[in-house]
Amino acid sequence: MNRVNVELFSIYGGFFLLVLVGIILALIINDLLRRRMILACNLLLINHHEIAKVSMDSETEKYLLRNHHHNLYRINEQIERENGILKYHLCLGKRAFKFYLKKRNAWNYDVVAVKMD
Repeated sequence: MNRVNVELFSIYGGFFLLVLVGIILALIINDLLRRRMILACNLLLINHHEIAKVSMDSETEKYLLRNHHHNLYRINEQIERENGILKYHLCLGKRAFKFYLKKRNAWNYDVVAVKMD
């Protein structure tokens, strides 16, 4: 190998390493944002008055009040966006819910509405 090949290999290797680090950082930030969304939904379950405000129907409200001590978990990884409102699918116990979230700032979300599927 001559010196030109070694230099090109080190340049392309460095570029590849930077791209790989960028992809890893994007995945970490994506996971942190999703965890913040779940945290906002969990904080809603702690406050019973908020559940009454944001529930779309009485069946959803009753179920959330009965089962607020269960953990929320993800159904799928898709998040839908309409007019600045994010629709996030989560499960609580054995039921699926659609949580409608609005971004408050870069890291925090507010739950606008909840509907049972």
